[in-house]
Amino acid sequence: MGLLDNILGGLTGGGQGQSSFPGSSSSPLTKALLMLLAAKAYQHYTSRPSQPGLGGQTGGGQIGGGFDPASGGMAPNAAPSGGLGDMLRGGAGGGLLGGLAGGGLGGLLGGLVSGGGLNSILDQLRNSGHGDVANSWVGTGQNQPIHPDQLRQALGPDTVDELAQKSGMSNDDVLRELSEQLPAAVDQFTPDGRIPTQEDVNSRWV
Repeated sequence: MGLLDNILGGLTGGGQGQSSFPGSSSSPLTKALLMLLAAKAYQHYTSRPSQPGLGGQTGGGQIGGGFDPASGGMAPNAAPSGGLGDMLRGGAGGGLLGGLAGGGLGGLLGGLVSGGGLNSILDQLRNSGHGDVANSWVGTGQNQPIHPDQLRQALGPDTVDELAQKSGMSNDDVLRELSEQLPAAVDQFTPDGRIPTQEDVNSRWV
């Protein structure tokens, strides 16, 4: 999950525990994609069955120790040392969870909903001839796949270049990971087969 790791690294602001995307010139579509993938990464890495407010699904990337409310960070042995584990634990700087523990996931999703970012991603795909694919991600049936070259055409070169620059990855790697992560991210945050409202976000993810 290199792309998600890199996005989380950008969200930590270099370990300052603040939610800020690198650079201020991102296009609305790029920002929406970054926010959606950051929400997916945030939920994936903080997901615990006993912590419904911090995640839903569990999996191979689950952090065993989970969030420790007493310290405002990750519990001991919650993640391997280095890389993403250090970003999430945060140390003295608070890290991603230290800075966003009061509702980081809800904040990311709330921004997507109130700013229309999730709709803009789906509209971009629909307007480029991939409406059936996009609608399958929102619907409750099986997600249709999308090829990296289809995403390249749908998103446009400027968006792909910007995502590559911000993630530190090549364009091809960004597109490959987007083709893997984007369907699941949209599906994960449209569990009722529609774009969530702010009330949905507040009741489900905050």
